[in-house]
Amino acid sequence: ILASNFTKNESLAFRKKLSRPVPCGGKAKKKVSVSQVQGNIIGKRVKQARQKLGISQVEFAATLCVDFNINLERVQISTIERGIRSVKDKELDAIARVLNVTPNWLMGW
Repeated sequence: ILASNFTKNESLAFRKKLSRPVPCGGKAKKKVSVSQVQGNIIGKRVKQARQKLGISQVEFAATLCVDFNINLERVQISTIERGIRSVKDKELDAIARVLNVTPNWLMGW
């Protein structure tokens, strides 16, 4: 196919399509986070441990930011606790440290 056979917009769209990486074996596998694997027990346990310490979601988010450079806002903490947002691996360790629990306990092991 010659590039001259395309309009300018068609040519741009075609180039964008070519520049996208295609994973081996077809579709890319969906990434599964730690909390999704655990049936989201992590969110319930985060809330339980945070409340036991008597700290608010805002204080919790601020501690994660200052001590571990994990930038989560209060809304994100809330979505983790409600099971809507998953927890990334590096966040899991920081959350466990702030809440004085082990990552294993957070995951229900």
